[in-house]
This record gives sequence, structure tokens and C-alpha cells, in this order.
Amino acid sequence: MSKGNGKNGAPKRGRGRPKIEIDKKLAVDLAKIQCTNEEMAACLGVSHPTFLARVREDEELSRAIRDARENGKMSLRRVLFRIANNDNHKSQLGAAIWLSKQHLGMADKSDERIQATTETKVTVNVEEFKRLSKEEKTSRLLEHLGMRGARG
Repeated sequence: MSKGNGKNGAPKRGRGRPKIEIDKKLAVDLAKIQCTNEEMAACLGVSHPTFLARVREDEELSRAIRDARENGKMSLRRVLFRIANNDNHKSQLGAAIWLSKQHLGMADKSDERIQATTETKVTVNVEEFKRLSKEEKTSRLLEHLGMRGARG
């Protein structure tokens, strides 16, 4: 038996448990469908801290997971457009919108309103004001508040 070898000529192991290997293909497939790190660890049969440690140690695995997540987002975006443009799939649109909000950072637009923060006195000729259309009333009020240029 040569120096440094274990029993029966096998390489001598270091202390502690053997390093747990991560199934890279499965990890990438899970990342494509936007699984969280916790979900990936559970599916791979390792603890969450062990999974994070392996990803930190293995730059290739880290890059593959990052790229797979981005590719998964592109696939989701592609499906969302396909569903939105196909009347046969409109029933799936709600689920696709929910996923896009969760993973693509999309959100409903909020209705923005102008709010006055100071008091402004407005002198109005009531009879003339009554004859104005809603649009003209709005326009004049905005002009008075300095929020729209005067009309020529």
C-alpha cells in the first residue's frame, strides 16, 4: 500500500461527509419554471443551506441557474403574448397575467390623479361658467392653476 492511499488502494478520503453533488440538469429545469431556491433544494434532496453553498461554490452552476431563470421569463412572456392574441386561449389569460405579475415584475397601471396641495381662490362668473362644456371648464381651471398653457 502506497503512502496517502486508503484501504485496498482506494484514494484516502478527507474528514467529514462526502460532498453532496447537485444534479445540474434538474436544477436548470427547475430554474426555468421559476422555482425558488427552497423549492429547488427540496426537489434535489438537499437542505436549503447546502444548495446555496453548492451554487456559491460552482460558478458554472450559478450561471446556468441564472440563465435558466431568465430564459424561463422569456418563455412566460412568449406564452402571454400567444394567449393574448389567440381567442381560443382567453380562458388561460388570467393565470398568465398572474404569473407575469409574479415573475416579470408587471403590474396594473394605477389611476393617477392631480391633487392640489395648497388652497387657491378662483373668481368665477357663474352664468358664464354654466354655459361652458365640461372640457372648457377643466381647461380654464387648469389654465388658472398654471398647469396648462393659455390658449391663443
